[in-house]
Amino acid sequence: MWTILDWTNPGRLGTSRQWRGFVVKPLTAGQSASATEQERAKALTVARILKDKLLPCCFLRRTKDIIRDQLPRKTDQVVFCPLTQKQIYAYKNLLNMEQVQNLILRNKPCPCRSGRSRQLCCHPFVTGDVFKFMSILIKLSNHLGLILPAPTDSAEQTIRNRALSEIAFPDGNIPKYGTALMQPQYCGKWAVLDLLLKEWRKDSTNKVLIFTKSVKLLEMLEFHLHTQGYGFLKLDGSTKQSERMPMIDQFHSDPDMFIFLISTLAGGTGLNLTGANKVVIFDPNWNPAHDLQAMDRAFRFGQTRDVSVYRLLGAGSIEELIYARQIYKQQQMAIGYEASIQTRYFEGIQGDTAKKGELFGIENLFKLHERKLATKMAIEKASLAELDWALSNMGGAKTRRQGKSSESWVADADVKAAKEDSSLKGLGTLLFDDAIPRKNRTEKDVIQKTLNAIGVAYSHMNDEILQPSRIEEERTRDTLRKVRRKSRASGGVKSRGSPGPEWPPRRKHHLPLPTPEEQLAYRHEALIQLGMIKSRSDVPDFAREFSRKNVDERNAIIAKLDDWARKKIQR
Repeated sequence: MWTILDWTNPGRLGTSRQWRGFVVKPLTAGQSASATEQERAKALTVARILKDKLLPCCFLRRTKDIIRDQLPRKTDQVVFCPLTQKQIYAYKNLLNMEQVQNLILRNKPCPCRSGRSRQLCCHPFVTGDVFKFMSILIKLSNHLGLILPAPTDSAEQTIRNRALSEIAFPDGNIPKYGTALMQPQYCGKWAVLDLLLKEWRKDSTNKVLIFTKSVKLLEMLEFHLHTQGYGFLKLDGSTKQSERMPMIDQFHSDPDMFIFLISTLAGGTGLNLTGANKVVIFDPNWNPAHDLQAMDRAFRFGQTRDVSVYRLLGAGSIEELIYARQIYKQQQMAIGYEASIQTRYFEGIQGDTAKKGELFGIENLFKLHERKLATKMAIEKASLAELDWALSNMGGAKTRRQGKSSESWVADADVKAAKEDSSLKGLGTLLFDDAIPRKNRTEKDVIQKTLNAIGVAYSHMNDEILQPSRIEEERTRDTLRKVRRKSRASGGVKSRGSPGPEWPPRRKHHLPLPTPEEQLAYRHEALIQLGMIKSRSDVPDFAREFSRKNVDERNAIIAKLDDWARKKIQR
């Protein structure tokens, strides 16, 4: 951002180094899940100054929100597709390669006992290997056939892929390219795509866009669609400009053209494909703008139908990290442009080598989460942290003492969030809108049920993850108040006279107020006893539902919990 602003307003925003120190560093540090109260408060202060005072002077931004009421709905669902056993086997073997291990263990002591690190001794660090093996793992996350020798490969590619396949299958059982192309056991995403296409094909008016950034993968998808008998068109970098408009016209007018296969880089921008109402992003891009632009080929002015977007990720693989980085970048954009208070999902801080967390660093790139989903765990952990804070600090006398200004400040956020919520339709009953046509609800229910049946353990709505957090709004305001109070105290400011009387007055027979820890324990127990959750395992789902409610609804729930706890104490 500094580069563009400095180009349009030379010298007005200081140097790049000053921008990083006064803007970038506070905002990124404050968004970390491990941020201190001071870092959170400073991040909010900087974000508000940036939004209200700095950017309006030199930055004009127009988003699709301006015409939101003129557009249909868009749902953006992220599906974490389990890798097949063949993919997992090959993935592990590639991670165990000496060259990859040299990257991962570069800072460890060298086995020769020289006292130096591996990269400075017997195992030199080769920078080019990072991008080389990162690219290989991305290919493997999509389709195992992408690392096998293919008939269309050049001599150099054939040699390279043959060497890779021998490492991926050390037992010698290397599948043939043609075999891998035809069988679903070599691509975890194909089963998901197949069920989506079969479900959508039941309605002859549906039209589908499938985007991928790999030309070779585009050819594989072309083969699969041929074998399934689907009518489709394909657009990639080799498609001539003179052929593009006739293809687009044919896709819109020909009822037999069910699918448009498109290379993300060749056709992800500039095309108007409002005839389509289903979009599949087969592989994620490091830059979230590429995926968003691809979706907008269908979801744009002129679209008359609701648009369903499905992003397919290789669960546990490097693709999951790519998507997590997308969330991180989009949250930073929302904070910088809108001073939005986002849920703190990740501990990692970009550019801080001491706080790589779960997002940054070579160690996170070359890792396979075989039995757990890192993204799901991060989201659940953040939701639980927000719920625990709310149950420890919200409601009761504390909320009443905050006064009207506090409630109105949060209520304004609730109104804004409610407007944004109106465009979302999740999979759970909490996010369903009664006005949604019954056919759409049935289609989504069927798809979700089938996804579960084929082994998809997790999926979520992307827009829901990026919504401003109502609980975090209250928590940040509480933090800001504490920091200001500490600042005044450390500055030597003393109150004049004796402190004012406490109201309501406390009597000797009054029970002491519970500590935050005690209050949290009481309320957790009350959740189960009142039937709001069945067991502790239901807490993550309840946490997400609780965070979507407004101030009055949350306070009503907390009042019920406190009423139960009060009766228990008085027994």
